[in-house]
Amino acid sequence: MNCLLLNLARGDIFNIGLTYIASSLEAQGHAVTLCTLSSFDPPVLILALSRSRAQSILISVTNETIDLCEQVINYLHKHNTALPVIVGGIQATADPQGCIAFNGVSAVCVGEGEQAVCDLLRAIEEKKDYTGIANFWVKKDGRIYQNPVRPALENLDLLPFPNYRIFEGFLKHYFALPLMLTRGCLFDCPYCCNNLYHSLYHQRRMRYHSVPYSISLIKKFREQFNNLGEIFFLDDLFTWDRKWLTEFLVEFKKLKVSFQCNSRFDLMDEELIKLLASSGCVQVNMAVECGNERIRKEVLKRNITDSMILEKAALVKKYKVRLFIHNMIGIPYETRRDILKTVQLNRMIRPDSLQAMIFTPYKGTALRKLCDEKGWVDTSLKTISPFAYTVLKTPYIKPHLVDYYSLVFKDMVYERGWKLLLKKVIAWLLHFRHKQLYFRLQRQ
Repeated sequence: MNCLLLNLARGDIFNIGLTYIASSLEAQGHAVTLCTLSSFDPPVLILALSRSRAQSILISVTNETIDLCEQVINYLHKHNTALPVIVGGIQATADPQGCIAFNGVSAVCVGEGEQAVCDLLRAIEEKKDYTGIANFWVKKDGRIYQNPVRPALENLDLLPFPNYRIFEGFLKHYFALPLMLTRGCLFDCPYCCNNLYHSLYHQRRMRYHSVPYSISLIKKFREQFNNLGEIFFLDDLFTWDRKWLTEFLVEFKKLKVSFQCNSRFDLMDEELIKLLASSGCVQVNMAVECGNERIRKEVLKRNITDSMILEKAALVKKYKVRLFIHNMIGIPYETRRDILKTVQLNRMIRPDSLQAMIFTPYKGTALRKLCDEKGWVDTSLKTISPFAYTVLKTPYIKPHLVDYYSLVFKDMVYERGWKLLLKKVIAWLLHFRHKQLYFRLQRQ
């Protein structure tokens, strides 16, 4: 079967989940074509359908692209495209009811999709009943069939190597090649979509590709992308299992490739950072999120103190590894003073680089439930990016201040004196020129 994969992406183009879906489908004999849409573009969509000779359409959707997804599906339905349309991705798992309601949707994939999608397309191709396939909500003859999820795949090595070829046009411009060698997370952050999988699979655990699989995968991509400068391990808890990590880094070090990875302040110690640094690690990414310890502990469920953050940050710098800090502003119960505390803590850390994302109340998370109960979600606004504007309206801070501080946060950390003042003035003027933000200011 000819499968057209639609990657709906407002910002980052690369979608590692689709690379595994593509390779799994190809392993079953299906032909796969990728089309990336950042906005509704019927000519591009029509061309993709024609070139792929599509017999099925698989759409990957996120919270930020759900409106775009609806536009695409409505267009396909309006033009009587009688192809099966399957929706997957994190938003499908978070809100299958909302996704299955779109006219023209055949099925919605909940949870991990590699095996499930192969089973569904095989049944469609063989003209068999597919209404009972695990992991799917299926719409047929006016009825919706809600099926349970199958157990999470225990042996990740059973998956074929992800097909990065479909993103080759984009990846050749990437300096750091994104990879994932694990799945899962052991923490319970109430703003993170990992909790969807915890509740869906009734477990909280980590799964790993074996060291031989991982090394073979990296060797393959070194040959495929000869401009490979670094690897970025996207895994949420790359440093969790010391035994696996040590075994992996012993072999990885032989490849003489530098890398960056994610970790947490409460997982970091001198032994770990020394291991990372000696194996080619050039950057560690960790999250402060909020400068107020109480909010960090009680709202975000991150029992990480300021002193721990400063101590572990100094340790990373001791071994001359770059430090990237994640921050989040506009968190429920956060005030203007709390945002300024986050700025001050970043000044004390002195990270090599940082980002300040605006809190997004993703569906299926505990903080989304809280915000809904409090009536803080402004339903007139659509989330298009965690760097655009807040969709919350709480009694603790005006929404336009959250948006403004997101613009000027980095300058407040790195700049001083007249340079900072000038950039704050420019940011404020730009802030007012944004029609959506100005409109919201008028409503205060």
